[in-house]
Order: sequence, then C-alpha cells, then structure tokens
Amino acid sequence: MTDFPREAYVASAAGERLFTVGVEEQVRADNSTLALAEFFAETLPGRVLAECEAKRRIIGSHPHRVDADDVVLCCETCTGYTGGHCPTTRALGLPYSDHPDYLEEWRP
Repeated sequence: MTDFPREAYVASAAGERLFTVGVEEQVRADNSTLALAEFFAETLPGRVLAECEAKRRIIGSHPHRVDADDVVLCCETCTGYTGGHCPTTRALGLPYSDHPDYLEEWRP
C-alpha cells in the first residue's frame, strides 16, 4: 500500500510555502478554490508587490492641488483638468469601489 502525504501546500515560484491544504480538504476543494490556489502560487508575492509599487508611482506622478478645506481642485499632471481627481487616479481607485469609504464622486 502506498503511503500518501496527509497534506499538500501551494508554494511561490521561489519555493516559499504560501499555505497548506489537508488531503481531506483538497479532495473536497472545488474548482474556484483550486483556481485561487493557482493564482496565489503564480502571482505572490513578487508580482503583487511590483504592481503596488507601480500604482504608487502613478499616483505620485499625479499631484493634485487642494484648497484650504482640502477639496481637490485639479491634477497638476493632467494639464487643463479641473474636475477634482483626474481620470488616472479615479481609474486606479475603481477596484476599491465596494469599500465603505469609497465616494461615488471618485467614479470615472
């Protein structure tokens, strides 16, 4: 009789163990769970960290002028744009539109 391991784990490309799944859970896992595990194995942590850094640089290159009450007046990068937050920063915020602090006025 073959002795199977009692658990399996998903590792990053560098071999770092991301999380462990027991054999019983693995057998019951549906496709979405396996797809999520594959996503983490392929993207974390390097790609996600690089994406965060890229977004920080984009936001940093779009300084916004504010008035005395901290109301955003315009983007200094998007010349001529005076509608508050520029389309670039609005687009970067769109994935967070389900967050309770997200304001509809930020929607592109």
